[in-house]
Amino acid sequence: MSTGSSGLGLTGNWARSDHDGNVGSVGLNFGVPLGPLTATVGAKALYLSPKDGKSGGAVALGGGLEWEINRYFSLHGEGYFAPESFTSGVKAYNEASGGLRWKFRPLSVDVGYRYMQMEGKDGRRDNTLADGPYVGVGLSF
Repeated sequence: MSTGSSGLGLTGNWARSDHDGNVGSVGLNFGVPLGPLTATVGAKALYLSPKDGKSGGAVALGGGLEWEINRYFSLHGEGYFAPESFTSGVKAYNEASGGLRWKFRPLSVDVGYRYMQMEGKDGRRDNTLADGPYVGVGLSF
């Protein structure tokens, strides 16, 4: 989850699917204010554990945008991608999310859509951890 603030940011995520495996990540991003928008660019180090395939790691590059509606609410979207040359155990990793963020510092709650996929390697099937609505919680300090 992106913090939506300008400057340097640190993120951490964990996602689990009973049918498709687990993904954990730690990321570093940099946010730049652009009027009412905040644009971020960053990278994530990922632990990938597909249900059908070998566990491995990846480095995904990406970024996002956040549009602050008012003091409490904003719209956000972000995407990250790791090609085969940046992964082990899987062929590629894709992640995208977007939705509404409710901020009441130091916490925030995200409601929206999330897509997370580990593309299978060596004839193994793709593992889609998320493809639909989600709720996330963030902590800023």
